[in-house]
Amino acid sequence: MSAANLSEGIVKTEPDLSPVPSGGKDFATGAIVSIYLRNFVTYEEVKFYCKPGLNLILGPNGSGKSTIVCALCLGLGGSPKLLGRAKDVKEFVKRGCIEGEIELQLFRKRGRSLIIRRCINSTNSKSKWYIDGRPSKLETVTVEIQKMNIQLANLCQFLPQDKVVEFAKMDKYKLLRATEQAIGPADLDEMHEELINLRDKEKNTKKNLETMNDKCKQLTQLNQLVQGDVERYMERQKVIENVQELKQKKSLIEYRHARERWQNMNKNKKEAISILSQATKHLQPVESSITEVEKQIEKLRMESHQLSMKYRQGDKSLHQLIENIRQLVDELDGPRREFQEKQQQEQNRISKIESLQRDITKLQDELTNLPALVDIKPELNRLSKETKDIDYKIRNFQDRKDELNENKHHLIRQLDDIRREIHVLNDIRTQRLKMMAHSEPDTIASVEWLIKNKDRFKMQIFEPIITVVNATNVKYAKMLEACIKFKERYAFVAQNVEDAELFLEEQRVRKDLRIDCVRAPNKPLSSYQHPYPLEEIKKFRFETYISEIIDAPIPILAYMCENFNVHRIPIHKNKELAEHETKQIQAHLPNIRTFYTQEVRYVISGSRYDPDKRIIRTESIRNPYFLTKTGQVSGEAELQNKQEETLRKLSVLDTQLKSLDSHEQQLRVELEKLRRQKNSLTDVSSTRKKLDSNILIKNTKLDELSKTTFDVQAEERRCQEQIDAIQEKRIQISTKLSNMSRLQKDNIKEQLHFNLKKVQLGIKKSDRLRSIRKYKEEVEKAESKVAEFTEVEKELKNNANTLLGYVEELLGYKITEIPISMKQRLMTGTDEEDSLQKIQTQLHEYQAKLELCIATDPHTIRQYTDRNQEINGVRDAIERETKENDNTRGRIEQLKVRWLEPLKKLLEEVNNRFSYYFNQISCRGEVKLSIEDFSGEDEFDKYGVTINVKFRDEEELQQLTAFHQSGGERSVSTILYLMALQEHAQSPFRVVDEINQGMDSHYERCVFDFITNSASKQNTSQYFLLSPKLLPSLKFSPDMALHFICNGPGIGEISLH
Repeated sequence: MSAANLSEGIVKTEPDLSPVPSGGKDFATGAIVSIYLRNFVTYEEVKFYCKPGLNLILGPNGSGKSTIVCALCLGLGGSPKLLGRAKDVKEFVKRGCIEGEIELQLFRKRGRSLIIRRCINSTNSKSKWYIDGRPSKLETVTVEIQKMNIQLANLCQFLPQDKVVEFAKMDKYKLLRATEQAIGPADLDEMHEELINLRDKEKNTKKNLETMNDKCKQLTQLNQLVQGDVERYMERQKVIENVQELKQKKSLIEYRHARERWQNMNKNKKEAISILSQATKHLQPVESSITEVEKQIEKLRMESHQLSMKYRQGDKSLHQLIENIRQLVDELDGPRREFQEKQQQEQNRISKIESLQRDITKLQDELTNLPALVDIKPELNRLSKETKDIDYKIRNFQDRKDELNENKHHLIRQLDDIRREIHVLNDIRTQRLKMMAHSEPDTIASVEWLIKNKDRFKMQIFEPIITVVNATNVKYAKMLEACIKFKERYAFVAQNVEDAELFLEEQRVRKDLRIDCVRAPNKPLSSYQHPYPLEEIKKFRFETYISEIIDAPIPILAYMCENFNVHRIPIHKNKELAEHETKQIQAHLPNIRTFYTQEVRYVISGSRYDPDKRIIRTESIRNPYFLTKTGQVSGEAELQNKQEETLRKLSVLDTQLKSLDSHEQQLRVELEKLRRQKNSLTDVSSTRKKLDSNILIKNTKLDELSKTTFDVQAEERRCQEQIDAIQEKRIQISTKLSNMSRLQKDNIKEQLHFNLKKVQLGIKKSDRLRSIRKYKEEVEKAESKVAEFTEVEKELKNNANTLLGYVEELLGYKITEIPISMKQRLMTGTDEEDSLQKIQTQLHEYQAKLELCIATDPHTIRQYTDRNQEINGVRDAIERETKENDNTRGRIEQLKVRWLEPLKKLLEEVNNRFSYYFNQISCRGEVKLSIEDFSGEDEFDKYGVTINVKFRDEEELQQLTAFHQSGGERSVSTILYLMALQEHAQSPFRVVDEINQGMDSHYERCVFDFITNSASKQNTSQYFLLSPKLLPSLKFSPDMALHFICNGPGIGEISLH
C-alpha cells in the first residue's frame, strides 16, 4: 500500500524486494514495477511500487489519480492527444517549475528491469529520454515498448478517464480493429488491413477496366468516321511516289553525263602534267651544276675565314708579347724597393730597443721609492681581524631579527584567522548554510560550485531563498518563514530560462545532485499590488503586508509574490482574534483569504456546496528555524580576547626589532671605517704589483727585438739575383716576337690567293644562272596549262558531286549502296538519247494529275495514326489489368480463409466469456461478428464487433451504444468486455480510469470481484483500476495493491514526520 501528497512533502513507499510477490503471481514482461514522479502536474515528488495483479488507486476527485495514468502514457512515449487533456506536453509540468520528471520501471524476465526516464522542459516542451540511466531517443523508447506489445493507442488496453465515453462511442468497425490488436495473433490485424487494401485495389481495377473498354470503343468509332479521307490520302501518296521515282531517274542520268565530262577533263590534265614533268627533268641537271659551284664558293669562303681567324690570333699574340716586355720592365723596380723597405725596418727596430730601455729604467726608479710589503702586512692583518669580528656581530643581529620577523608573521596570520572566524560567526548567511549542511548536502555543494562559477551565467543566480531572505524586524521572522513552502526554501532562483537550464544540467546531470532551481517571474515588482491600501487595512488593526517586511533582492521578492502571494497576506497586531473580528474582516475585506497574527495563521475558503458560506481554518505558527538572529554566540568573547593578546605581542616584537636595527646601524658605520683603512694599505701593495708587471712585460719585448737581426749584404745579393732573372725572361720574349712577325707576313699572301679563286667561281655561277632562267620559262608555261585544266576539272568535279548528293538524297542510298532491284528499275531505258525528254514528259503528266487530287488534312491522318497506336496501347493495358485483377482476387481468397476463421473462433471465445460474466450478474450479453446486410462478404471494411446487452427481463437484447444504455450500464459492459479479452490479452498491463462511475453497488461489487479474480491468475495482464470511492466489505487478494491518494493542508508535514 502506498500514499502520495499533492501539495507539499515527499512520500515514498518501500518496495517489496522479494522476487515473487506474496500472492504467488509473477510479473509479466513489460509490467510496471514502480512509478516515480517529480514536479509532474500536482506532484512535487512521489514514488509508487506496483503489484503484478490488480493495482487499485483510490482518492477523491481532483486528488491526482488520473495524473498516474498521464505519467504512464507520457513516460512510455505516448502523445498527449491519447489522454484527451492538454495538447502540449509542457502543460504537465508542475506550475512554477522548470522541469518535470517521469521514471517508469518495467519488468523483464531476463536481466535487469527496464528503466525509462523522461525529463520535460516547461519552457520549450522539449524532452530528454534515458534508458537504464543512459541518454536515449524517443525512437529507441518506442522500439522497446513495441517489443513488449504495449499499445497505448488501443482503448481495449489503455482507457484513460477522458476516453471512457469515447470507448462507448466507438463504432463496431473500430471496436473490431481494436480487439484484433489487443488479443489477436500478431498478423491478424495486418491481414485485415491487407484485405481492406486488396479489396479497394480490386474495386479500383474494375473501374479502370470499364473506363479503358469504353475508351477503346470511342477511339475505334472515331477512326471509322475518317476512313474515306484516309483512302484518298493513300491514293495521292501513290502519285507522289511516281513523281519521286521519275525525279530519281532524271537526276541519275544528269549525274552520269556530268561524271563523263569530268573524266574527260581529268585526262587532259594528266597529259599537261606529263609535259611539265619533262620540262622539269631538263631543269634539274643545270640546277645541280650551279649547286656544285655554290658548294665550291662556300668551301673557299670557309677556308678564307679560317685563315682570317689565324691572322687575327697571330696579331693578338704579337700584342701580348709586347705587353709582357713592358711588364718585365716594371718588375725590375720591385727588388730595389723591397731592399730599401727592409733597411728602414732595421732602423725602426733599433729605435724601439732604445725606447724600451729608457722606460724600464724609469719604472725601476718608481718601484724603489715605494715602501716594502713587509712594513704594511701587520697593519693589514689587524684590520682584517677587526672587520671579521664586526661582521660576525652584524650576522648575529640579522639572525635575531629574522627570528623576530618570523614570529611577527606568524602572529599576523593568527590575527587574520581570528578576524575571519569572528566575521563568519557574525555572517547570517553562513550560519544558515551550516544549518542546512546536514539535511541538504547537495544544496551546499551546489552553493559552493555557484560561488566559483558565477561568471558562466548571463544574469545572477541567487542562492537558496532561505539564505537571502530576511525580516526587517525579528518579530516578523516567524510569519515570514511560515510563508515560504518547505521544499522551495532550498530552491535556487534564476532570472532567465537559459541560466536555469545550464545550472540544472551542471548539477543534476553532470554532478548528480538533487536540487531545485526555479525562475523568477518576468514581471516588474510594481505589478504585484496589494488588494487594499495600507490605510484601509489599518482600520482593522492590521500592521502591514508580508511583502513590506521582507528584506530580499527584487527577483526573490517578485518570485515570492508570484508563488506565495506575500503581497496579499497582511499581519494583524493581535496574537489571536475573536470570532466577531474575523467575521468583520470577511465582510469588509473579502479579497483577503490569508492573514497572520503573532501566533496563528488564518485561512478563509469557500464551501464547495454553498458558495456564499466561508470557512475559517486556523493553524499555529512554529517558531522560526532559519530566520532567527544567530550573529552572537558564546565563542565570540574568547576570540576577542585572543585578538587583543595577539596585538599586544605584535607591539613587543616591533619594539625589539627597532632596538636591533639601531645597534646594527652603529656596527655598520664602524665596519665601513675599517674597510677604508684596509683599502688604503691594499692600494700600495697593488701599485707595487702593477709596476713589477709592467717591468716584466717591457723586458720581454726588449728580448724579442734583440733576437731579430738583419743581414744587409745578403739582402743586397738576393735583390741582384732577382733583377738578372727578369732580364733573361725579357730576351726570350723578344725572340718569340720576331718569329711571330714572319708568320703574319705568310698569312697575308695566302689570303690574296683565296680571293682570286672566289672571283673565278663567281663568273662560272653567272653562266649557269642564265641557263636556269631559260628552262624555268618552259616549266612555267607547262604549269600554267596544268593549273587551267585543274580549275576546269575541279569545277566539273564539284558539279558532278552536287548532282551525286542530289541523287543520293532522292534515292535515300549512297550511290555505291543502291539495291540491285532499284538500280535495274531506274536504269531501264536510260541509255537512249531521248530518255531525259521522255522522263520530263511523264513528270509533267503526273504533276498535273497530282494537282487534280484533293489533299487531305495531314492533322487528320496523324490523329488516325495516333488513335490506332492508342487503341493498341489500351488493349495491352486491359490485358495487364485483367491479369493483375485475377492475382488480387486469388490473394483475397487466400487471406480471407486465414483471417476469417481464426477471427470467428476468437470472437466466439470472447462471447462465451462475456456471456458468462453477464450471467453472473443476472443479465444477458453477447459479442458477435457482424457485417452490414447490403455489403458482401468481401467488403472487409464493413466487418465489425457488435456488443448486445440486456439488463432487465422485460427488455430485448440491444446493441451497446452511447444512447440506448445509461452511463452505469455502459461502464459495466465496457469493463466486462475488457475482462473477456483478458485471457487472450497480449498486453503486459491494462489501465481503466474511473470506469465504475454511475454503477450501482451490486454491479460494482460484481465487477470488482471479477477483476480481482482475473488479475490474480497467472499469465494475465497487470491491472490499474482508478476510482474515487470503494465499497465496503470487498474481497481482497494478496496480489492486489491499494494506493490511497490524499491532499490537503498539513499532509506534507505529517508525511515527512
